[in-house]
Amino acid sequence: MGTKKIDLSVVVPCKNAEKYISLCLDALLKQTHPFLQLEILVVDNGSTDKTLEILKKYASAIKLFNLPVGTISEVRNYGAKNSRGEWLAFIDADVEVNRNWSANLIRAIDGFRKKGINLSDVITGSTYLIPQKSSWIERVWFEQLISRDKISDRYINSGNLILHRRLFDRIGGFDPAYETCEDEKLCSDARSQRGKIIKEKAIIAIHHGYPKSLKQFFKRERWHGLGMINDISRPWRSRELSLSLYFLLICTALLFSLISNVDIVISGTVAFLCLLLPLFAIAISRSISRPTYIFPLTLLYFLYGCARICSLFDITFNYIRKRKRNL
Repeated sequence: MGTKKIDLSVVVPCKNAEKYISLCLDALLKQTHPFLQLEILVVDNGSTDKTLEILKKYASAIKLFNLPVGTISEVRNYGAKNSRGEWLAFIDADVEVNRNWSANLIRAIDGFRKKGINLSDVITGSTYLIPQKSSWIERVWFEQLISRDKISDRYINSGNLILHRRLFDRIGGFDPAYETCEDEKLCSDARSQRGKIIKEKAIIAIHHGYPKSLKQFFKRERWHGLGMINDISRPWRSRELSLSLYFLLICTALLFSLISNVDIVISGTVAFLCLLLPLFAIAISRSISRPTYIFPLTLLYFLYGCARICSLFDITFNYIRKRKRNL
């Protein structure tokens, strides 16, 4: 059974991606293989920086679409709707694929076929990696997440995710209601429709857009926390939401004790035991192979919790505003 030609459409959603979009597209345009038919679609989501100006330079090599209003899920779906490939790849605008990315993808699909796997059930790709020249936040925070995700077959990052069009159509694409965590929802929907999530570490991509400062980290986690709205009715099924609610409860209790007559030493000690010690324990469990990461990771988990508390308030205020508009 010989290698068969792969008709691949790559959808790149972007918004204010002037810093990395050239890196992303140049890497994709270098993907040449005798068994590859490649189509690149970029969907701009209302950029106000120099992104569109940069994209004009690629006019002959890509298909450019504009969808100024819509969630990231809607942007990805719009690109898929206007594509023609049998296979769909979703690559983020701040992601750089490896030079052998397409060759390894074709090899992986060949392997699935030889194993008798129904290709129309397949989701593949891999957890993207951090750049070689990375900040301490990227190394401390995202290395532990990469290690966690590598051994999980629950989902693949939507910035380096490839699946057969039939499966994409069968599940109805990305859920338009999801502003974040759309990759987890897509993979969950796929699993419910006989989808097979098969990670291939050789399909390498580097994520350049990870936060490189504490301010950027806080902002990113606050934005990602908006995805918790999809689990509000069942918080026990979401570790992120459960942890955020626990964080909010402890911080509320601490604030209440500070404005009441409770001894500040006692309240501070209780807050430390109930808040920082669990974070410290998590950091230890995630840093077994790198003990020097324990204290920086504890700090990042603390910031993560603070950001997710802000997310809960954002979700509440957004809900109130939406209700007022509908009245």
